[in-house]
Amino acid sequence: MDAVVIERSKVKTALALIGSVLFCVASVVLWRAGNPVIGLLGLLTFGAFGVFIVRALFQSGPGLVLDDEGFVDDSSAGSVGRVLWADVTQLSTWAHQGANVLVVTVRNPETYVARLGAGRRRYARINMKMMGSPVGIASNPLKVDYDTLFALFTERLEKYRSRPTEGMLS
Repeated sequence: MDAVVIERSKVKTALALIGSVLFCVASVVLWRAGNPVIGLLGLLTFGAFGVFIVRALFQSGPGLVLDDEGFVDDSSAGSVGRVLWADVTQLSTWAHQGANVLVVTVRNPETYVARLGAGRRRYARINMKMMGSPVGIASNPLKVDYDTLFALFTERLEKYRSRPTEGMLS
């Protein structure tokens, strides 16, 4: 079966950057209006998001590739990279702030976390605490809607699981 390649959505990413900038402006307003703690926290949080979003705008290559053996996720700052279908135990949905995230539960999640750099490792551990897995894929940064994303993963995982195993040739 051919690989499914899903590109990053520059439009959705640009809109996220605009949102991040607006929240930074709101944080400065809060700071000046007598809420320095909330203003500073907002500025630091949304400023950091802005940095990741700008980085994503200039990344090249696809955000997600699904093939016969697994998938490669490079859709966000918290992506874990290559995941094998053999390691996937479950697909589920986690709803957060009005958006759905595809949660891919894997065997030995610490193996996936350990191979990441310090920043992504921290992000993956947060994902594990919130979603139960280091692998979470939102459709927001991709040129695909959530229902299609979930259907593609379900189809590929089922095809992998229904393959004849080696040594069972007739």
